[in-house]
Amino acid sequence: MSTAIGNTALAYARVWHLVDARGLVLGRLGTQIAQTLMGKHKPIYDPSSDCGDYVVVINAKHVGVT
Repeated sequence: MSTAIGNTALAYARVWHLVDARGLVLGRLGTQIAQTLMGKHKPIYDPSSDCGDYVVVINAKHVGVT
């Protein structure tokens, strides 16, 4: 049995993520968004490939800064 995921179109499919920033802390929100944009949440992550997803942030004016 092979453990390789393979370069399938489904593995590299880009997904849109909607993030509601109301009441969240700026630093933690920024790291979550950065990991999603880079694709580190996917099992096929490779620094040399562009496999990140799209992110839309709403209510950004209500983000908390400590």
